[in-house]
Amino acid sequence: MGQWIWIKGGSPSENIVGCFRKSFTAKKGEKTILTISADTRYMAYINGKEIGQGPIRSTVERWFYDRYDITGFLDSHENTLAIRVWDYGMSTYQSIYHEGGLMFDVTQNGHLLATSDETVKSMIDKGIKSLTVKRNVNLGFMEYYDAKKSDFDWIKKDFDDHLWEESVFIKDTWGELKEREVKFLDHQIARPENIYSIKEIRPTVQSVSVNMRENFFPGSKDANAYIFSGFLGFYIECSEAGTGTLNFPNSKWNGIYGDYKIDDELYAVGKGDRKKDIRLKKGKQLFLMNISAKHDDLYSHMEFSFNSPLHFSGFFTIGPTESIKNRTDGFNTIYGGLENFEQMTELKEHHKSIFSDSPVLLNYESEKKVVPPEYLFFDEYILSLVENKKVCLEKPVLSGDNGLLHGNTLPTVLKKSENGNDIEVVIDFGDMFVGNISFSLNASEGTVLDIYGFENLFEDEIDYTFGLNNGIRYLCREGYQQYTTLTRLGFRYLILTLRKMKSDCEFFEIFVHQKSHPVGRNGHFRCNDYLINKIFEISRRTHQLCCEDTFADSPTYEQAFWAGDAQVSATVNAYYFGEKELVRNCIRQIPLSRKYTPLLGALMPTDWETAIPLWTMNWIIMVDEYVFNTGDESVIAELYEPIKTTLLYYSKFIEEDGAFNISAWNMIDWAPMDIYNRGVMTAQQGVLAHCFRILKNMAEKLGKSDVKVYDPIIEKLLLYIDRKLWLEETSEFADGFTHEYGLSKTVGMQTHIMLYKYNLITDSVKKEIVREKLFNRPFHWLDVGSPFMLFYLFEIWHKEGHDQRILNEISDRWGMMLRYDSSTCWEVFPGFYENSRTRSYCHSWSSAPGYVFIRYILGFSPVEQGFKKVELIIPEVDIKWCEGSVPTPLGRIDVWWSKENGQRIFRAKVPSQIEIINEKNSSWKVVIERI
Repeated sequence: MGQWIWIKGGSPSENIVGCFRKSFTAKKGEKTILTISADTRYMAYINGKEIGQGPIRSTVERWFYDRYDITGFLDSHENTLAIRVWDYGMSTYQSIYHEGGLMFDVTQNGHLLATSDETVKSMIDKGIKSLTVKRNVNLGFMEYYDAKKSDFDWIKKDFDDHLWEESVFIKDTWGELKEREVKFLDHQIARPENIYSIKEIRPTVQSVSVNMRENFFPGSKDANAYIFSGFLGFYIECSEAGTGTLNFPNSKWNGIYGDYKIDDELYAVGKGDRKKDIRLKKGKQLFLMNISAKHDDLYSHMEFSFNSPLHFSGFFTIGPTESIKNRTDGFNTIYGGLENFEQMTELKEHHKSIFSDSPVLLNYESEKKVVPPEYLFFDEYILSLVENKKVCLEKPVLSGDNGLLHGNTLPTVLKKSENGNDIEVVIDFGDMFVGNISFSLNASEGTVLDIYGFENLFEDEIDYTFGLNNGIRYLCREGYQQYTTLTRLGFRYLILTLRKMKSDCEFFEIFVHQKSHPVGRNGHFRCNDYLINKIFEISRRTHQLCCEDTFADSPTYEQAFWAGDAQVSATVNAYYFGEKELVRNCIRQIPLSRKYTPLLGALMPTDWETAIPLWTMNWIIMVDEYVFNTGDESVIAELYEPIKTTLLYYSKFIEEDGAFNISAWNMIDWAPMDIYNRGVMTAQQGVLAHCFRILKNMAEKLGKSDVKVYDPIIEKLLLYIDRKLWLEETSEFADGFTHEYGLSKTVGMQTHIMLYKYNLITDSVKKEIVREKLFNRPFHWLDVGSPFMLFYLFEIWHKEGHDQRILNEISDRWGMMLRYDSSTCWEVFPGFYENSRTRSYCHSWSSAPGYVFIRYILGFSPVEQGFKKVELIIPEVDIKWCEGSVPTPLGRIDVWWSKENGQRIFRAKVPSQIEIINEKNSSWKVVIERI
């Protein structure tokens, strides 16, 4: 491949897009290959047509390149390769900060036609506003594009680039590159189905966002949380005295807030009390915010609502007056996680004196640090503007308004408001999608187009995703224009808001480039119960939308590969699609996080130092289940040492009596369990023992001499559960234990589900008691808090023959999601989030129903790894007939069974390499066709 190159002068700040062009001569119709990689992300075009985007999620220790066959994209003789490279300049929850770079080769029949060198023309895309707000801490910067400063036609072949500069070579700090190990994303065009509403609106708030990263932690580029104290101050000028409100729209996960003073008046702000009525006098007054907590992002977002416009000036910070280094090693204190860390326990006297002396601050002038104006953003945080608005006029949607739905020459004409209002159009794509958005319109120069995506609208009420600025801002140039975003946006609905219109706007089209991991729908299910069929469809759709180059928890809110979620994703993936390369790529990612925490990261790739022990254990279980589902044992030798290193490190926290007492984010489910960041979590204690069993089995397969080391550890962990965590009076296990508080005050389904599922209860009498209660939950037991945990409960119910109960539970719980017009499965059930039905309306850990239908209801379950042997158990359920397919590494099993007309007939086509046990059934006529 070529050498690494970049734009002359480098990246002047974070969030830079580099534009690169290289022309070359080729023979049309002959085999031509583009090999390419970039940091952080690229989109590549040949003669103006998109080839693809990448690379897949990488770290400098494991960076990937892509190889495209571009033969079909070439013209005779002269061709142009255009590449957009987005250098994030900051870590996210999907990427780790590294300098921007690009390398590529174009070869035809093995001969080099073009390469990344100094002859490549390049420039910074001046249309991208680099310094802006983020979508959230998880996803990174919002895309803000000014079409007056750049011409998107530069990707086309005939664009004149003679004023562009030549690229420069940069040092190779990426190490050895590997060719991507997963397929390119599938690419489909999806258009909106419906214009839901057209309104004239006005924002009711002034949005103020302040990026304080450079003030408090200059030069930092990581995605880590910061635990510190300090102050943000500025002046508010009001033309007349009055009252209004100040709201902080985000939690401390996505924004800084704290108690504040306006001159001498104190306003106390709490987690659930971020909106306050405030009084302002005429003229200028000092606003001073007391910052003292753990913050995952270093922006403060504020929404001011007053009758008259406010003027803001003189922004400054003081501090940090104190800071704590976050260390996730199992020993040190964890800030956040299960326990909200809303304030430093003991603020220093110096810090207290600053706040008490406000609004004078004469003694602290030397400590003030001015916030540079480029880090101040007014009315740029789109979430605040779309949530807070006054509807001035709603117009009926007429058939003539539907032009933008179709992508032809008939546009939707959006009339300029006679009263200077903004025009808002809500469009419905009819289903969830994730991808880049393309649009074209004819508008006047200076018109602002805000695009905001959301997931659910029910009974005319939009459910905005909390803490997600899921938007794009586009500033129009004069006339006709088109643009394709770099941002992958997840949504079902889009809000299109046109602001500062000087004339009518013709909106020709808007569509999404739906992109997810390409699959064949090898797993299928259909029956006489059409509610079940619909639930199958939304479950499979949910999982597919969460399949990228790794599994992602959600296509909208985070797009992050969480190890714990992925254990469920990998299992259901085996039955929906039978794909193994995506799972294999996932299980190889997690060990790379050891660079940031010896506990292994809860998600990758990122330098956010966060660990959830149960998520690490789920990764180990995922490896074990991958081997069972695929028959691919090669990963055992590859991952044995990383798993062994991890578990032996975890064994450092096993105390003399067997307690697994660790300081970490000890999470198992979204439920109010009485467990702490430091202590014993019963389920976690048990699952650790199960992971040592897996390690022992791996050691046996590899013939390792250390196989005997693991039994005493397993025995010690399980003995502690039996002797210390069992509550004799009530015959149940406590959720946990801490030396400070003793046994937990809660008893939950979660604890008993994990102990029973993984056979971690050593006493047979206690095991039977737990089994009974898992089918008849005691009133005082905490219920399952998420579809994630129900997946494990369903496994237990199925083994005990309660398949109809599973179907009833699915019909009730997932049927409720359909009642709210969802086309995908929710992260949590209603009730967990105070002001929202759920956080994410599309979440992979909730996609288990389709797996249940394929594995439990069709009747075939594997009993030997790689599906070499399956057992036939036809369930006793109320379904009258069903049909479907089970993907296996040896080929698809097709099933049809029916109880209609007084007959019980079971038919199947089964690959001949698969052995079937229990093939004969006295209650059914079983017909097996071998293929």
